[in-house]
Amino acid sequence: MLDVRMTAEQGARNLHLPGFVAGLSNQVTEWRTGIDTDRLSLIRHPPKVRPPLLLIHTVPDTDHPIQEARDLVAAGRRLGWPIRFEPFERGEHTEAWNVDRARYDRLVHDFLSPAQSSH
Repeated sequence: MLDVRMTAEQGARNLHLPGFVAGLSNQVTEWRTGIDTDRLSLIRHPPKVRPPLLLIHTVPDTDHPIQEARDLVAAGRRLGWPIRFEPFERGEHTEAWNVDRARYDRLVHDFLSPAQSSH
């Protein structure tokens, strides 16, 4: 999850609920936990330490909208945060490996390879 607000909004859409329900659910979470859910957004509140990141995301993901990934990549560019974004055109949430195992394995291998210091 890259942005709690966007994920909650997607969840409300998935359940065919009015948009305000997402905000209400975040508010209830804050009341019950004392955690400011807005601060959990990597997009609006990126970490101070920004190591290279391989971001693999399926485009049709109905749990976490692809826009979350695109927004994080845009924020990363502004901050000089090295994010390698690899969208997979097929697959649901966490199914990138299932739809193209060879590509997924190659991406992870190349990203973790010591020779890939440009990431």
